[in-house]
Amino acid sequence: MGLALAVGICYPFFRSGYLFLLDWVIGPSSAVVSSQSLGLFGGLTTSTPTLAIEAFVAHIVRGPATWLPLFLFFPLSAFSISRLVGGTVWCRLGAATLYAVNPFVFNRIYVGHIPLLIGYALLPMATKSALNARTARGVRLFVPAVWWAVLTALSVHYCWIFGVIMLAVACCSRRSPGRTALWLLLNTAVFGLSCAYLLLPHFGTALPLNIGGGSLAAFRTTSDPRLGLLVNVLGLYGFWRTGPGPVLPKALFAGWPFLLLAILLIAAAGASSSIRRRDSDESDDNGERFLTIVLLVSGALGVLLAMGDQGPTGAVFRWAYYHVPFFNIMREPQKFSMLIALALAILFGRGISRLMASAGNLKRCSYLAMGALLSVAIPLAYTPTIFSGLDGQIAVSTIPSSWSQANEAMGNGPGKILDLPWHLYQSFPFAGNRVIANPAESSFSRDVISGDNLQVAAFQSNSTSARSNYLQTLFAHGGKIRNFGSLVAPLGVRYVVLSKTVDWSNYSWLTRQRDLKRILDTKDLEVWVNLSYQGVGARYDTVASVRTVGQLETKVARAPGDLAPYILSGSAKKSGSTPTREGSVSQVSPVSYRVGSGQPGWVAIDALYEPGWSDGTGDVRASAEGTVLVRVGSGSSTITFSPWRLVQIGYVVSALVIGILLFAFIWSSIPQRRRHRRSSKDAKP
Repeated sequence: MGLALAVGICYPFFRSGYLFLLDWVIGPSSAVVSSQSLGLFGGLTTSTPTLAIEAFVAHIVRGPATWLPLFLFFPLSAFSISRLVGGTVWCRLGAATLYAVNPFVFNRIYVGHIPLLIGYALLPMATKSALNARTARGVRLFVPAVWWAVLTALSVHYCWIFGVIMLAVACCSRRSPGRTALWLLLNTAVFGLSCAYLLLPHFGTALPLNIGGGSLAAFRTTSDPRLGLLVNVLGLYGFWRTGPGPVLPKALFAGWPFLLLAILLIAAAGASSSIRRRDSDESDDNGERFLTIVLLVSGALGVLLAMGDQGPTGAVFRWAYYHVPFFNIMREPQKFSMLIALALAILFGRGISRLMASAGNLKRCSYLAMGALLSVAIPLAYTPTIFSGLDGQIAVSTIPSSWSQANEAMGNGPGKILDLPWHLYQSFPFAGNRVIANPAESSFSRDVISGDNLQVAAFQSNSTSARSNYLQTLFAHGGKIRNFGSLVAPLGVRYVVLSKTVDWSNYSWLTRQRDLKRILDTKDLEVWVNLSYQGVGARYDTVASVRTVGQLETKVARAPGDLAPYILSGSAKKSGSTPTREGSVSQVSPVSYRVGSGQPGWVAIDALYEPGWSDGTGDVRASAEGTVLVRVGSGSSTITFSPWRLVQIGYVVSALVIGILLFAFIWSSIPQRRRHRRSSKDAKP
């Protein structure tokens, strides 16, 4: 069934091209080792294992790597849920169909949350491990911790989502409360150690993002205009982004609440039959009844949490968002809806099993027709437009040849690309004019500086980057500037690329810059080389008069022609002076720069400033452009990003914990297999 769903949904992608979605953009030049994996994004190393694997596979198979994970999602989720639900064929078929095809999955496909969906597909097997581990002995008590770590590596949100399931298993257990609490505490501790690569970097730097009340309001779960918030959440709708696109299944079928009611009634029947069922051993925590209780508890918590700060527990959610460490990663609470989907799918399958058992005296044809109607037709009718690439709403894209031409013209090496228009998300003609994340970073070989502004309603950006602020100040006064190249040279900008999409005409002032030379002009983009580019860094003998970005804006507005070519550190060099060439600056690695010997003074480096840059002894600060500015002596020195050591330690600790546990699991299973083989031989006549 999973394979049939995969083919029916993904067959439009079986041709050359790349599948670009809102948050799923993997181009031909995706970096296996990204700056984020080195901790160069405020220590935010979430999903770095997944991103590295994605980029590696993309280098091997190119375009198909962008849709193969989506194709694999459907058989994986169908297999996973059937392993958890067990029971009859009809029970497993109904659970698998509803779990793999529903509005939650539909929306997440459209916005490109593919790693989140892979974690969603694995969630039932992780849940099964939590149920089994309660009765396990030895090292197998920690199997849920490994699943917890795997899910969190796919998407950091699973640290809370699977945490709810672990809590439900512990609270519903009929065993000793002390032993249950110890089991939960030990698994949480092992999980915490396995996530050292996520936690340790935060002790050496600070996030370049402002995650506050604006995020909570912008990503709030939406209500149905007719039926309200609760029905929308129970129906697995409520994703915050209402447009542009997609056209939701319920928008094309006004009777969707009746299908939802049918699903809920069948699930209620399944829950009722399972609750009344008495497990063979009243102390057994692995029976059908216990699973049902866990699902009802976690599903109910999922409903409340998916409502976020709006439901009856909204005040608690809001308090946790501001006061519980790391809970603000759940700024989009609708992700908790997967707990509802898990409970609904399994109880729906149980309900079908009960109904089919009562219809055992029907003729074979009628029996099969009833089973197909209940287990397959109802779930598919609830989300009918998921097939054929979400009813043609997503498709693979062919990157224009001019992008490859531009990449060849710019080559690789030191010097960055400033990509415009300045938007984090924008539409591109080659992507069917769908809004997607900017593909420049994964399409060009050089490092790319691109927009980091979310532009979600009134919540325009959560970036705290001084570099972005500096650039947007220049863009706002572009018509008055004639030396744009020298103003962006401290950022390491060697090329400027302008894609001809959305508001690209607002950047016509680029053609009037004295120090930019256009080297490519096609129907898709334009490329300029920066004649003022001087390398990855420059050395200055003096730094004068502190100048803030606000003062810079006034200076640009009044007399852009008089603006000094470099604005340093909230400090500006004396007008008319030039950087010294003695004592060159070179990049040793993405986290290290070497400054040659020369006169004592200041060195400006094109690296984005964040806490943690250090030369061991000197004064390191942010420049007004948002880059690194360091005071050096006459001798040579090395400037490094010190949190990289914490990142390394985190990777090592996490790998050791997971590796030791996996080895222990394998080792503990060997004697059991040998005993099983020995007993099988003894049983032969």
